Amino acid sequence: MVPGLTVMPLMRQGLGSTLVRWAPQTYFNPHRHFGGEEIFVVDGVFEDEHGRYPVGSWIRSPHMSMHRKRPAMAY
Repeated sequence: MVPGLTVMPLMRQGLGSTLVRWAPQTYFNPHRHFGGEEIFVVDGVFEDEHGRYPVGSWIRSPHMSMHRKRPAMAY
């Protein structure tokens, strides 16, 4: 966990699902996603080294994918 990050579990099944919200200027270290990761941008913008994703974007990353979220406003 890092300052500016809020995580809320949505269900308890398999690896589970979470709703993640981060404040502008929240920095993350590079990390891998065991089992992959899916991101749906509800508000603001999600940005990483692969691109910039506005509201309505759905990003699916494969098992063991790695990225670093950049400081941008996203939910």
